[in-house]
Order: sequence, then structure tokens, then C-alpha cells
Amino acid sequence: SLIRRRRCLIQRHIPEQAGFPLRNKYSSECLMRFSPGRTEVGNGGILANLAVALQIQGRGREAREAFERALQAQPDNAQLRFNFGACLAEEGRHREALALMLQARDMGLKGVKVHAALAGIYLRLGRRSEAREAAEAALAVEPDNPDALRVLDELNR
Repeated sequence: SLIRRRRCLIQRHIPEQAGFPLRNKYSSECLMRFSPGRTEVGNGGILANLAVALQIQGRGREAREAFERALQAQPDNAQLRFNFGACLAEEGRHREALALMLQARDMGLKGVKVHAALAGIYLRLGRRSEAREAAEAALAVEPDNPDALRVLDELNR
């Protein structure tokens, strides 16, 4: 499957080049399936995938390091900035998250997820009017968006 192949690519190539081994049951299979040099790490794509995987595993410090390295390789990647911002927001680092989310939006990333994420971050920072605006923008696109509805619910309490 695509997920298994992505995990294999990360497991095989990142430890050598970024120092972030993943701990999963596919390790030995991955080492047998892929040979060195079959992927390009310089574009930051594998590092970006690794950062998300580390975040999912709850390895925040390592995820942040991988996100930072991926951004060095792909400074114009708006989706990467958004994902890094989401990681920081999850850790309660809302000011840093807001900066990355706004950069992603200014770089052209659009959609309900951006508005809903901004709404949640603004709410956590106590910026209620901006939180309401962002939540309403998300609901204009997707009226049943649970994240935006949650923000409005908290604002109306």
C-alpha cells in the first residue's frame, strides 16, 4: 500500500540523512525493499512526511526538528508551513503556530481547514473577534465544520 511504502521510504532513508529513525514493524521489510539513493531527500518531501509521522507518534521535539529541516529544503511550501503550524498548535505553542498559519495563508493556501485552524488558534490566544471571523469564514464554505462550530460554541458561552 502507499502508506506502507511511504513508511518504508522514511524508515530506510531518513535515519542515514536526518537522524530520526521511526519505530515500526515494517523496518526489516523496508530495508530489504529499498536500496540507497532511490529517493530524493533534498526536496524536503520525505522530511515533511517524517515530521507528520513523528507528530502522530507524539515525538514533538523530533517532529519540530524534522519540520524545520523540511522548511529549509522547501521554504515556499505553504502546506508544509500549515502542517508545522498545526503541530505547534497541538503542543500549545499558539503564537508560533499563528505565524506559520498566516504565512501559509499568505502564500496562497486556502480552504476550510485554514480558516478553522486559524479560528482555533485565535480563540486560544484570546483574540475573540478574529476567531469569530475565521470560524464564520470556515462555516461559509462548510456549514457543518466541527472545528469551526466548536470555536463558535466556545465564543457564545
